[in-house]
Amino acid sequence: IGGILSEFKRNYESRDIQALRRTSEMSEGRARFLEQVFQNYSSISTAIADLSLTGESASAVILITKLVDREGNTVPPGDAWKRTKVILKKQGNQWGKVIW
Repeated sequence: IGGILSEFKRNYESRDIQALRRTSEMSEGRARFLEQVFQNYSSISTAIADLSLTGESASAVILITKLVDREGNTVPPGDAWKRTKVILKKQGNQWGKVIW
C-alpha cells in the first residue's frame, strides 16, 4: 500500500494527469478539476494521513499542504478540496488502484 500511495503522491505533486488516470480511478469531473488545479499552480505539495487497513480495503486522506501559483505566491488550498479521502481495495493478493 505504501508504494501505491507514494506513487500516487508523486504523480499528484508532478501534476501528471495522465499518470493519475493510469494509477487511480476518478470521475471525469475530478479529472477536469485536477486539470484546472494543475494549470493554475506551478507547485503542489501533499501529505498522506489517516491510513487505515481493514482486511480487504484500505483508506487514507490526501492533504494538500502547499500550493504555489504561477506568480510564485504560496496560496492556501480551499477548504472544500484540501482533504480528499482515497480508498484501495484488494484484488486477489494485490492492492488495486487508488479510488477517489
